[in-house]
Amino acid sequence: MKKLLVQYPRLEENYSRLAQLCRGRYDIVPIDRRITEEELTGLLPEAEILFGDVKPAWLADAPDLKWVQISWAGVRPYIGTDLLDKLILTNAAGAFGVTIAEHAVGMLLTLARKFRQYYANMAEGLWKDAGSEWPLEGRRALILGAGDIGKAIAKRLRGFDMETVGFGKNPRKDPAPFDRFITLDALEEELAGADAVFGALPETPETLHLLNAVRLAMMKDDAIIVNCGRGSLIDPEALVSELNKGRFFGVGLDVTEPEPLPADHPLWKFGRVLITPHVAGIGFGHLPKTTDRIWEIALDNLERYIAGESLKNVITNEKGY
Repeated sequence: MKKLLVQYPRLEENYSRLAQLCRGRYDIVPIDRRITEEELTGLLPEAEILFGDVKPAWLADAPDLKWVQISWAGVRPYIGTDLLDKLILTNAAGAFGVTIAEHAVGMLLTLARKFRQYYANMAEGLWKDAGSEWPLEGRRALILGAGDIGKAIAKRLRGFDMETVGFGKNPRKDPAPFDRFITLDALEEELAGADAVFGALPETPETLHLLNAVRLAMMKDDAIIVNCGRGSLIDPEALVSELNKGRFFGVGLDVTEPEPLPADHPLWKFGRVLITPHVAGIGFGHLPKTTDRIWEIALDNLERYIAGESLKNVITNEKGY
């Protein structure tokens, strides 16, 4: 019997449905999140499916492996490899919109209300006004990325009476949940008029340094930038240069280029920059609901796979995501 290797936590809670779907077709084999290459290699000859996250190179010698369901949304380690020509790779896009949107809005509020300064004042016992805030009502937010994460951000910003503009590769007849939707031809005009800019794009050659020196310079002096997508969206040298000029009310970065951000990197020194270590979308070990969503995607795809139907979230080298 072929094996279904499962590296996801909370297997016990999902085992009943997993076993029902397999119906004796697959031997369900739990594997550790810290599995070594040697340990995995011993299991791969009889494996057809893997629910897990391992280095692509570890899967090179897996003659019967047909499908890998990873628990991430990002797929950079797999892009450009011949692995995608040999098997189906699916990701967990759709599981992270809520948690990342909450993180992004939390960053916006922290920067807009100057909470960083007040936290610093608290540490010194200072009762001190930090100055005028950045009101959200009536502001325009440009959201770079119109997938699950971008839509979730837009829905939450509308609760603050902000106008939302979505950005993506292809035009859309219906902009919802955004107020408006644009493509690349209108990006620079919208950047110049945006009060807040959110990054929620996958990493592709087209998104690499999309916010470069020229485009950052176009933005309003008091704009707020929040990036919870991929660090490569923003040219870090250009961002530092603009911050040194006193521009931008605040910048929130859950992702950076490079990662981890070196301790001596100049971005750490700015009081109006808020940095978190790529934790906005962590599923396993942080939020149980996100873990549940990852399982829902995996189990739905397993049902499709067994029925011979097309899977969701299939990754290709051509798309880059």
